[in-house]
Amino acid sequence: AWDLASTEAKKGQDPDWTAGCLMKQTPSTMWYIESVVRIRGTPGAVENLIRQTAELDGKRVTIIMEQEPGAAGVAQMDYYHRKVLPDFVFQAMPSTGSKEVRANPFASQAQAGNVKLLQGSWIGNFLNELELFPTAGAHDDQVDAAAMAYNFLAHRGFAVPEGAIQHEKVEKAWRRDNGRNY
Repeated sequence: AWDLASTEAKKGQDPDWTAGCLMKQTPSTMWYIESVVRIRGTPGAVENLIRQTAELDGKRVTIIMEQEPGAAGVAQMDYYHRKVLPDFVFQAMPSTGSKEVRANPFASQAQAGNVKLLQGSWIGNFLNELELFPTAGAHDDQVDAAAMAYNFLAHRGFAVPEGAIQHEKVEKAWRRDNGRNY
């Protein structure tokens, strides 16, 4: 799942990050975060990272992005679907509710001990952001990506939210994988 931003870091500024979270659900409903990547960059640099990450993750991984409200959000998701990731399973997820509400189910699973992190250099930044969310941190990009990944995996058997752009292969991929995401 990807939370998008596209501003380069400049001296004296602290822009948002584009953050991507690779999460897997096991049949026993254990959640594994395999990696989190993030970048502060131009739209082109963000596209390159997302495409490169998709190629490394493989075609069996469903790519999820938050669709911002309005025509611009629809156009951005259409662009990613048709131009950046045309040969991958892609789904845009319209954002609904506050970030805190969207993150609560993921936080509950983490507190219950059902979320595991695979070793990686990303863990320190990820945990720092989670600890400061929602009130004390300057950023919530990794939280948003992890919550989006969790919510997709936890509810993918249900109907796709109204207005979501869905690649036709998504439903076939769900059946093929028997409800597992790789």
